[in-house]
Amino acid sequence: VTIEAPNGSLQILTSYGVGVSLSGNGSTFTNNGTMFSVSNSTIGVYATAPRFNRVSSITNNSQMTGFAYGILNTGDVETITNSGSITGSLVYYASVYAIYNSGYITNLVNQGTVNGVNGIRNTTGTIINLTNSATANLSPISNVNAGLIVTFNNGQGGTVNPGVNYSGTHPTNYNIIVSSSSYYGQVVVTSGTGSTSFGINAASSITTKLY
Repeated sequence: VTIEAPNGSLQILTSYGVGVSLSGNGSTFTNNGTMFSVSNSTIGVYATAPRFNRVSSITNNSQMTGFAYGILNTGDVETITNSGSITGSLVYYASVYAIYNSGYITNLVNQGTVNGVNGIRNTTGTIINLTNSATANLSPISNVNAGLIVTFNNGQGGTVNPGVNYSGTHPTNYNIIVSSSSYYGQVVVTSGTGSTSFGINAASSITTKLY
């Protein structure tokens, strides 16, 4: 399924409505247009694929907004990529999420903007690789209730932009992405538990004796 730019749009008009539902068998969704909601408790993209019968990809290249969840995954998704904007709600309630996972995601990549009081929430779910290569546009991450994030690669932070706010269980591995002496990954942890193994992501640009 693809929503095409520049004029393609999908409106979610009813409460508890779902814009796009993906149930597996290699299904894919790409948004190049605009998805938005005008009603309460709506979901932009809802992935429910059972384990090993996964959704292949969810890709947002433009604007996606739900009124409870931008993307909700309770199943198995291979790759979610955002190079546009994902918003949980136009109104900042505490119970809305840009991306909410209680299932299994192999790769979650943010190269754009994730908006909301709750940016990414991983509750009882698993994210194998979470990569944030954006420099300033990822809202808080919370990893709670036995959620597992195996590797978090982060490039947001430095002397120009604030780091990513993070709460809950630490990722198993945390890798900093260094773009320059002004742009490099940082996290601001609140209510953190557990330990993490620190490393430098291979995509980093490192200058000898500069830091």
